[in-house]
Amino acid sequence: MKYGICCSLIFLGICLTGVAQAQVTAAGAAVPHMIKFSGTLHDGQGKALTGITGVTFALYREQLNGAPLWIETQNVTPDVSGHYTVSLGATRSEGLPLELFSSGEARWLGVQAAGDSEQSRVLLMSVPYALKAGDAATIGGLPPTAFVLAVPVTNGASPTQATPNASASSSGNPDIGGSGTAGFLSAWTDNNGNLGNSVVFQKGTGSSARIGIGLTNPLFTLDVKGSALVRGTLEAATKGTANASKGFNSNPLDIEASSFNSGTGKAVMQHFEWQAEPTGNNSNNPGATLNLLFGQDNNAPAETGLLLTNTGIFTFAPGQTFPGTGTITGVTAGTDLTGGGNSGDVTLNLDLAQTDARYAQLNANNNFVGAENITGSLSVTGTGVVGVFGSSTQADGVMGVGDVGVYGTDLVGITGGGGVEAVASNADSIALEAVLPNLTGHPIGVLADGSFTTGGIGLKTISHGDSGSVAALLTANAASGKLISGQVSGTERFSVEGTGRVKSNTSGANNAASFTKDSTSSPASLAALQAENAGVNGEVAWLGHISTANHNAVIKLVLPTGSTSNFLVCNIPDGVQKCHIDSSGSFVSGSDFAEALPVRTARKLYEPGDVLVMSSDGKAVQKTAIRYSRQVVGVYSTRPAVLGAEKGEGVTRVDANDVPVAITGIVPTKVSAENGPIRVGDLLVTSSKPGYAMKATNPRQLLGAVIGKALEPLAEGSGTVRVLVILR
Repeated sequence: MKYGICCSLIFLGICLTGVAQAQVTAAGAAVPHMIKFSGTLHDGQGKALTGITGVTFALYREQLNGAPLWIETQNVTPDVSGHYTVSLGATRSEGLPLELFSSGEARWLGVQAAGDSEQSRVLLMSVPYALKAGDAATIGGLPPTAFVLAVPVTNGASPTQATPNASASSSGNPDIGGSGTAGFLSAWTDNNGNLGNSVVFQKGTGSSARIGIGLTNPLFTLDVKGSALVRGTLEAATKGTANASKGFNSNPLDIEASSFNSGTGKAVMQHFEWQAEPTGNNSNNPGATLNLLFGQDNNAPAETGLLLTNTGIFTFAPGQTFPGTGTITGVTAGTDLTGGGNSGDVTLNLDLAQTDARYAQLNANNNFVGAENITGSLSVTGTGVVGVFGSSTQADGVMGVGDVGVYGTDLVGITGGGGVEAVASNADSIALEAVLPNLTGHPIGVLADGSFTTGGIGLKTISHGDSGSVAALLTANAASGKLISGQVSGTERFSVEGTGRVKSNTSGANNAASFTKDSTSSPASLAALQAENAGVNGEVAWLGHISTANHNAVIKLVLPTGSTSNFLVCNIPDGVQKCHIDSSGSFVSGSDFAEALPVRTARKLYEPGDVLVMSSDGKAVQKTAIRYSRQVVGVYSTRPAVLGAEKGEGVTRVDANDVPVAITGIVPTKVSAENGPIRVGDLLVTSSKPGYAMKATNPRQLLGAVIGKALEPLAEGSGTVRVLVILR
């Protein structure tokens, strides 16, 4: 809103109600301590306001800055052109305090309509100082009769001297003597009735008065220099009485420190606050928590995440720990174990009396003893003989069908539908070769001399000396042959060509060539290649050049000429598309550009739509309760199209305490109608509600404070609307 001041103000038109027009008609009649003031009210579009509007009036010593000397709020009802008239001081029985004008100093009037900033202050002219004239009927505030110096002479008696306070003299009280300084509360300095300064000093009057104990420039209503001892309850009272729709916090206990910032060359105030906050308001189990808040300089303290419930349970912010959460009182040996204890270092050992007869063991020669039956997998290395023989074992080492054998010194034979025979061995490795009794009709075969059947595929293991390694060698009888042919019911599904190319001979639904790490429940797709990682670590695929001389792309996407399909599609498991690169090469995703920036307090205290400002040290973002803040940096993005995450020296990373802060684009944003209803196209700035934006109405405060333009309206209260973020 805007206000106007009628021209008569500048030309001494402000007058005292009744002072300039009326005479004091009877002794003791009080002069009305009020000033008549006229002005106009308009909204942000210059339209005259006609409804009831709350307006705050304040008197100041200075034209700029400074605390008000006097303040009051009145409801005014402008006429059709926005004009109104009020009597300043009408809301109080004593009107305007006389001492406001007794010093002869200039006084400036500030006017602030509800929901708007205070407008430029106006210098009061001479007429208001006529308030001091109301004191002319007194002498120092006392009636003239209090200063009669002599009583009448009667019956020829001599005149006697009267005292200023007849009642005091008649009662025998001593005269008051001594000295003092303006502003100090007096104290008896001796037992002879003399007064002097106490340690209590009052600065200002009325609602703006401040009391200092031990100092003469108090900064608060009560400012104590030195220690304080309270012999009773010290209470930070609640800010209000709860109702069904709202609970109230306590007034905070503020503890502050000062630290020097070498970067800015200034001291930075560090504010910690303890504050009781309601929980479960308007429920059958209401309660409260004791919360710790923190803020720097003039930034409103925000929640740290540390709080204490009304049952004595602490809740910590992310990253916080609390030592000593448990104590081990004893260790008891279980089945087949001995040892344990409940103090000092304890030891657990196998109870050999129980385990020797039940478990296999290695003796001094590293041979297994004490076990007759072994189940599960068995791996045997080194020199030794292990055998499982069937009835059809052959003398030449070829096992019969269904037999499995490991026999001879370092020799292995395994048969199943054919045979595997040890053909070479040494102390460190074993070479195996498939031996088939009859190769006719077998698609895979290897003879001891390495010859192949027509169309066959050769698989032979070869030894690599004393290194202990065993490698598999696949060979084909021609480059046109196949190294591997995977078939189902005679139909080839997968092959490795003689040229080394891997080929998936699949078609139709659910027949993609699939590479899967760990187990997966995802269905097969129509893709030519499907890769999945069901594990908790590692990428789905890792592609890269080894040579720096190779300047080709790591990944190349190709579409046929004229195709309208997408080059790339990003989906989540339920099939919802999150981004894609279309046939024209455009990247399509979220609706804004954001930067990954750390938050000042716990990340769980922030959510998409929060309006954020830069902290005073420039190292993090936070919410603010300052209107028109020029430290605004953007809005917590719901879904950014591009997220910048530069951490310096070419490192890109999103840390656990980072949030995406949208700096341009369309973003759902928290807004409040505290500065009037929001219309489409209104410019938005920070509000007094932390994390919320409001409509901007003061053009002089817009530079550097604009968040963006509203794309949706908000008639009242608070909510979330889409905003075109355009910081300026």
